[in-house]
Amino acid sequence: MAMISFLEEVTHDGIKIAKYKMGDLIVGVALNIGPRVLYLSHSSRPEFNVFGIDLSVQLETEDGVWKLYGGHRLWTSPEELPRTYSIDDKPVKVEVKEDKIVIEGPPEEKNLVKKTIEIKPLDSNTLEVVHRIKNISRWELEYSCWALTVMRRNGYAIIPVKAKCVDKPCLKPNRLIALWPYTKLNDPRLRFFEKYVVIKQDPSIKDKLKIGVRSEKSWLGYYIEGLLFIKTSTFHEDRTYPDYGVNLEVYTDSRILEIETLSPLERVLPMKELVHVEKWKLVNIGKIELNEQVFENIEKEYIQIQ
Repeated sequence: MAMISFLEEVTHDGIKIAKYKMGDLIVGVALNIGPRVLYLSHSSRPEFNVFGIDLSVQLETEDGVWKLYGGHRLWTSPEELPRTYSIDDKPVKVEVKEDKIVIEGPPEEKNLVKKTIEIKPLDSNTLEVVHRIKNISRWELEYSCWALTVMRRNGYAIIPVKAKCVDKPCLKPNRLIALWPYTKLNDPRLRFFEKYVVIKQDPSIKDKLKIGVRSEKSWLGYYIEGLLFIKTSTFHEDRTYPDYGVNLEVYTDSRILEIETLSPLERVLPMKELVHVEKWKLVNIGKIELNEQVFENIEKEYIQIQ
């Protein structure tokens, strides 16, 4: 298991970020907003943040101005205004506890939840990221943990859509793809392969695009300038997911691309919490072609489904 070493504290457009080294990875955690993870780089290219930071993306809500900020965040799903877009512009509590970093957000008084993100190094290039959303109300709440990661511009998201047959003669459908109202099937950023979907982040195209997939191969990849970021989560086949039942989602427009995993919907009792775990891997893979065989090789070499 890799050790956690504090590197430095930096400021980016008013946001204080504490950077830590975990094996071959450098992780930056926001201190005065969040909980957010705003920085992830590989030690071979320490100044190249694979996460995207963008303070220009904002949304007016009845609770105030929500800011994207970027990086990795934790939401509740299904998506609703203003509940989902909670204003996370207050300082968080960040502690290194034994073998992990714990980022604890303040209580959300209107949403009646409290969010925590824990980051634990597993090996030189793999992190376990545990998301916790606690119900701090006096009654049951129903929600899903929604883990969203804003990636650096000009890369490519990879989504697996292959699945085994659900009946012996393979007569029943075995895959589900959800499309949002603004998504166009002829969007040039969207490419369908036999068993995978690829979505390009293109700063020249302003149109929004979002796609969701129900996939037992519960991983998402993002390839950018020789680096490959992968996150995996556990798929629960017998449980109900939001958004027509998908567990993986990708959103993009001219400014950002997000790769997103979801937990099943749960009814959470007062003072109990819903937990959703991702595993992150960042590898310096070099130049690759975007084709079926390469995606298969990535899956064989780097993916360990939880």
